[in-house]
Amino acid sequence: MKTTITIATMLLATTAYADATVGADIEAKVKKNSTTNQYQTVTKLGLSFDGDMGETGDAFGGFNFKSTDGNALALDEWNLGTSFGDAKISFGNQGGIFVEDKVDAEHASVASAAMKESIQVEYGNLEFALGLDDYKNDLFGNNDNVQAAYTVVTPVGEVKGSVDYNIDSTEYLYGARVDTAPVDIVGGATLGGIVTYGTEAQTLSYEANATAYGITAYVNGDENDMSENIGAGYEMVVGGLDLGTDLNYNFDAEEMTPQVTLGFSF
Repeated sequence: MKTTITIATMLLATTAYADATVGADIEAKVKKNSTTNQYQTVTKLGLSFDGDMGETGDAFGGFNFKSTDGNALALDEWNLGTSFGDAKISFGNQGGIFVEDKVDAEHASVASAAMKESIQVEYGNLEFALGLDDYKNDLFGNNDNVQAAYTVVTPVGEVKGSVDYNIDSTEYLYGARVDTAPVDIVGGATLGGIVTYGTEAQTLSYEANATAYGITAYVNGDENDMSENIGAGYEMVVGGLDLGTDLNYNFDAEEMTPQVTLGFSF
């Protein structure tokens, strides 16, 4: 099986739909590498489309390119799919459906369930994903992992539960996330939290976060070290550009790590 995605193909495809929408975004992130102690730049260019096919459903897709420290742009994530009513199916290198935290991977305490190329199915609040190991040569010959998730939405917030099963290691990873609805009279304040547990590591990890007036603060750790990282970030719009500033402090390494992100989308 051979997959080829080009910008021209996607742009031409959207012309077939009267209500087609094309979006693009550019992001540049400058952050300190805790291993090399140097500041590095990560640049991302993304393109997405959404085509309304009327009674037959909606087609969607997108991809982004990534460059680190000025190296050549390389295809990062991509996906294509279709939706009809409450059902949606997609294929690509699109990440997983396991619950996620609010910080970069290098500052995270909770477990993550990596998933690259996958087939994902969504129906209402239920999601299912099958991770593919070698989709180019044998689509279903050797699968990496299986994920399932379910989200409960209430007037005061939402709760998402998820599970990941690693086919190679036979490990189960469980995760749950809670987010409250915004409180407008307090700068759109929200509270959130995530917990994860893996049957291999047998460690319960957590992260708690709060957001108000564009500022997000968090703290994370696990049952053996309750305070590993603490940090905060602020997002604002400057001259039409999205500007984000973040600062993380690692208690174990006693190290402060700043980060600045500049983005533009349309």
